[in-house]
Amino acid sequence: MTTEKLISIRLMKCFPVYIEKNYGPDAAIEYLKRTGLTSEQLNDPDLWITWEQYIRMIDELVKFTGDQSSPFEAGKYASAPTILHEAWHLIFANLVDMKTMFRTLVKINPMYNRTADWEIIELTRTCVRLRIKWRHGIRTTKASCLNRQGMIGATTTMFGMPQAKSKELQCQSDGYDSCVEEYEWRNRPRRVFTPALTVAGAVVAAAITGLSHAAVDQWFFAASIVLIAFLTGFVIDNAKIMAASNRINAEQNKEMEGLVKRLEDRYEELKKTTEEKQKIERELYKTRQVESLGVLAGGIAHDFNNILGTILSHVSVAKLNLAAPDKAMRHLEAAEKGFIMAKRLTGQMLTFSKGGAPVKEAISLKELITDSADFALRGWNTRCEYSIPDDLWTIVADDAQISQVISNLVINACQSMPDGHRAIRIRAENASLETGEAVHISIEDNGTGILPENLEKIFNPFYTTKPSGSGLGLSIADSIIKKHDGRITVESRPGKTIFHIYLPALEYAAQEKAYVKERNVIYKGAGKVLVMDDDKAFSNAIREGLMELGYTADVTPDGAEAIDKYRNANETGARYDAVIIDLAGKGGLSGQETMQRILEIDPGAVGIISSGYSNEPVMSNYGGYGFKAMLVKPYSISKLSETLHKLVKT
Repeated sequence: MTTEKLISIRLMKCFPVYIEKNYGPDAAIEYLKRTGLTSEQLNDPDLWITWEQYIRMIDELVKFTGDQSSPFEAGKYASAPTILHEAWHLIFANLVDMKTMFRTLVKINPMYNRTADWEIIELTRTCVRLRIKWRHGIRTTKASCLNRQGMIGATTTMFGMPQAKSKELQCQSDGYDSCVEEYEWRNRPRRVFTPALTVAGAVVAAAITGLSHAAVDQWFFAASIVLIAFLTGFVIDNAKIMAASNRINAEQNKEMEGLVKRLEDRYEELKKTTEEKQKIERELYKTRQVESLGVLAGGIAHDFNNILGTILSHVSVAKLNLAAPDKAMRHLEAAEKGFIMAKRLTGQMLTFSKGGAPVKEAISLKELITDSADFALRGWNTRCEYSIPDDLWTIVADDAQISQVISNLVINACQSMPDGHRAIRIRAENASLETGEAVHISIEDNGTGILPENLEKIFNPFYTTKPSGSGLGLSIADSIIKKHDGRITVESRPGKTIFHIYLPALEYAAQEKAYVKERNVIYKGAGKVLVMDDDKAFSNAIREGLMELGYTADVTPDGAEAIDKYRNANETGARYDAVIIDLAGKGGLSGQETMQRILEIDPGAVGIISSGYSNEPVMSNYGGYGFKAMLVKPYSISKLSETLHKLVKT
């Protein structure tokens, strides 16, 4: 590759001119963008480019047009207006003979092209043979040779001279260091020898220097005037000839300036149109977001109301059956189950609104899958067919988030199935993958299927093909599974769609902790617990629960008071066995800050972080903040008792 500047940019104008005339100004603008050149550079008479840049322009021309012959055709449009003065001198130099004309052309060629050496092999009344030898280091291509032929030989056919016959004497593809070509023109002799050669010389000069069609017509006209003047003996003074030369030069420049102006105007027009289109697309995207959030909020509100209705109904029935404890207990357990579903739903809302790391625990999936799917199916005329083994491996996951994934996929399946085809098959199995042991869950429906062109888009936020869809269900599911180091895939054809979920399994089965609907096991205990929470109703309820479990409890609404209470208790020997701290805190101190201050007082303090913001980093990495455990609000008394049972030694 050479960085030497070898070709004048003026010879490159043929490419955008050719495209503009054959494909329109928009196409010429696009072509210039692809080449990296600007219209200002094309009009810079002092700018030269490398051979590699020239080859790139030719290659882009072929790609743009899809026509392998386009380099040859573009060569006919080559335009170099600044050569006009030299070419006018050629006319007069060749009033004597054609030999002088071609010698002059060979002489001025390096002023515009330094890629090859020109040599006249034969020059007679009826034949001109020109040999071109490409210099060492110049790697020619078929397209570059075609372009050269267009510039040198093909344009002569429009003006009465036969097309130049080209012959390749040696080629780089055959192992030679450079290419050598010969061009030959043959013409029958004219009666008017010298003047005829003058006209031919003018035409050849125009062709070789690469003027456009209009310019060559002007050349022919000018040369004809000279011929008539010669035959009739008129005296044409040099001043008039130079004036004509200047006029032609000005017209050529004007033609190029007009092209550049059209390209610039069109570029600005397209730029403005593109900016307006992008602005409209941004506004549509925002509108789509608002609409999708509205759909999502409406769906959550609907589900939450259903849950609250279930809880209220069971509690009311339980109150009516206090005289029949077994019956009342069944309704209270059902209400508790509704409470758990409400907790998951709020967890889903927090996942959507805040993102963040999942709060993971060891869980088994069988009941989680069935509970989540059955709840999602409420209100749908759909049934689920389950195939889940009892020995399904345990995973470490955020049960609320995995429940959301199952719910979203089940709802998506329901929406895709027309009436009369309501069957969802949910399977789970243990799987050994290259990445390790995993649990494989598949959710299959027999709906309309997903078009192949849409498969790659379905996990994009706000993408939906459903008129009433939010475009969030699948994107949230994908995000959750990735945060659990798993993967979700889909296969679809008309009449069947299957989503596959792969989640890492626990390494040791001995670590299994079965997922339950919030355990009803109550662990009694003893000890002293400090509760810091700014919600008075909640803290009082927790205090009552702690007292029922056998603990003594103090409550405080803010961090500063909690620190004072802990310090006083520590100094008097009545140390707290555990402290439950709300994440948000009150009085200027957050839950983390409060815990750090307590640890300064007592490095062995047992802290439990509590929050409804389950996706905060401290909840998923509580140990890194000095806590021993975490409780996600709302939590049951059984969950509270289990946590304290593990931490408080009695």
